[in-house]
Amino acid sequence: MKYLNKILRAKVVQGYEQGKTDEEIADSLKISRKIVVEIKLLEIACKLSQGFTELEIAERFHKPIEEIHRNKHNYILRRFSDSSSNNSISEIPPSSRIDSISQQIGGTKAYVLEKIIIQKLKKMENIEDITKSVSISLGETKKIIENCAIRKICEEGYTLEELHKMLHLNLAENPRVYNIYLEVKKENESGEKGVESRRQNEIINFYKENRKDKLEEITSSELNKYLINYIAIQRKKGKNIEEIAQELNRSHKTIRMIIAQFIISESSKGTPKQHISTYLWLTTAQMKKNVYNYLTVELKANTMQHIAWLNSSTFDQIQLMYIEGALEMKKSIHKMRPNKDSSKKLAFLKRHNKEEMKKIRVEFIQGLENKISHEELIEQLKISRPNAYRILNLEIARSIYQGFSVLQIAERLHKSSISIMDKKHAFIQNSFKRHSDIPLIAENIGCSEDYVMEKLVVHKLKIKKNIKNISESLNISVEKTKTIIEDYAIKRFIKDIHGKN
Repeated sequence: MKYLNKILRAKVVQGYEQGKTDEEIADSLKISRKIVVEIKLLEIACKLSQGFTELEIAERFHKPIEEIHRNKHNYILRRFSDSSSNNSISEIPPSSRIDSISQQIGGTKAYVLEKIIIQKLKKMENIEDITKSVSISLGETKKIIENCAIRKICEEGYTLEELHKMLHLNLAENPRVYNIYLEVKKENESGEKGVESRRQNEIINFYKENRKDKLEEITSSELNKYLINYIAIQRKKGKNIEEIAQELNRSHKTIRMIIAQFIISESSKGTPKQHISTYLWLTTAQMKKNVYNYLTVELKANTMQHIAWLNSSTFDQIQLMYIEGALEMKKSIHKMRPNKDSSKKLAFLKRHNKEEMKKIRVEFIQGLENKISHEELIEQLKISRPNAYRILNLEIARSIYQGFSVLQIAERLHKSSISIMDKKHAFIQNSFKRHSDIPLIAENIGCSEDYVMEKLVVHKLKIKKNIKNISESLNISVEKTKTIIEDYAIKRFIKDIHGKN
């Protein structure tokens, strides 16, 4: 078989590593595209049997991870069913075919057998026909399916619904699988992990059902955290963006926007691209394209400076991501930074954006005071959900500093007291996580830097961080941290005494 020639295989793989398409490789090597694709499928099968992940293979071959996922076991199934051999396929025993495939991909016979059975199940073939085709007993087939299901539950967090959809399992006939699922579920629902899991499920359900009343009580950071985590989990299960969007009852554009904003946010914080890529189960090329498409849409209505502000990033960071995406997609580059000597233009843009955002903040708060919902205001003012929550959190922080009570703020903004209490110092905490610029936070609220520092120290104490860690995170001495805590304790003591009197 020509495509098994090691030199030819190496040249095809080299072509993919250089970013060439199937057609370009076929033309350069003067072979048919069919042979190129067959070699690609063989290489994917080999790498998977060696323990490489779909993401690692996608990066190496410069292909979307969805393509690798879709074709990951096609070589095994095609070779098992291939009738292009000189001998009729029916004349070659299944065990011999499986043995031949395992030698070609460097995997075990058990590995090949499992992949054949699972792929046939996905194609809706019944167990009896599958058993006959691979020439093993019905009991062995069921055991292979059960073991695969248990691995999916324990290692990948599959639900019963997802297993049924994938393997068409009848749980009434598989008590072993069902009992293990219950054990894993019980373990996941216990302790802190269980609380976190239940909270995520609750918020995701609110989001799916578009429960505006409940969503308004959730901070943007918490909502985005659970949404991104949900998206990441589904990606690792092989679901594409369109499937995830359908599950969440949103458009694929909305899901892509959430992903792009997360990539920008994490990149701006200095998180390595490889970490973001592994978490979202996207190749670096896919991430660049996603961000580029998001920025292209945003640039139709906003300046790059304004987009940087919206995403808690800098002009330079956004510009770099835009250029990387444009180069990845082989697009011409627009909306670049003005020349270095155009400082007046930069100053104007900065002032203009500041004035524009001030106007948006005023209109947003006035809207809340007039009982207009969050969603309506987001649509009217054409702002993102994270930005809307940032404006709300800033207004709450300012009002608290000015001496208004939680109840007074809740009544003015038509929110529950509980939601205001949860967001009391959210602006300070979230802003510090994003950029650690205490003077800027103080300027935004209109308070002193000492006030911001006190709120950060107290918050970190409440989440049980020790004084040394708090001091290091805020870049202050342990003595100063202790002084802040002592002053706060005295103020609380005096306030409590006055409250009792």
